[in-house]
Amino acid sequence: QQHLLGSCNLDDIAGCVATRVVGHYPRRNQMLIDCGFTGLTKQGWGKMETGYGVFKDNPHLKLCNMNQEHGFVGPLNSDEKLDYSRYPVGTMLFILPYHSCATANMYRKYLVVEDGIVVEEWIPTRGW
Repeated sequence: QQHLLGSCNLDDIAGCVATRVVGHYPRRNQMLIDCGFTGLTKQGWGKMETGYGVFKDNPHLKLCNMNQEHGFVGPLNSDEKLDYSRYPVGTMLFILPYHSCATANMYRKYLVVEDGIVVEEWIPTRGW
């Protein structure tokens, strides 16, 4: 959301959600991930060409739809075919959510990662 407003670059966004590829659907040209709307937010649909968020390091992917526990990922360009060999089951993907506040509220702790290594765990303050 802030990136779309022009207040930051994608590289400035610290909050992201880790998810795994858990299935392939070649007939639908989609992959299944283990993150749905309870791990992200459905806010933002129609505001970004990439769906509900941006795939960090994979800008050619689109989060097309979500149910409670799963997301459906396809190519940004619907005329292209997904290369499933590039995303075998178990592959970790990282999503920059459209609205980080709504997403961050769904987690009881945050992992601080530097150079691919978890260096701290933060516990958010809750309540108003």
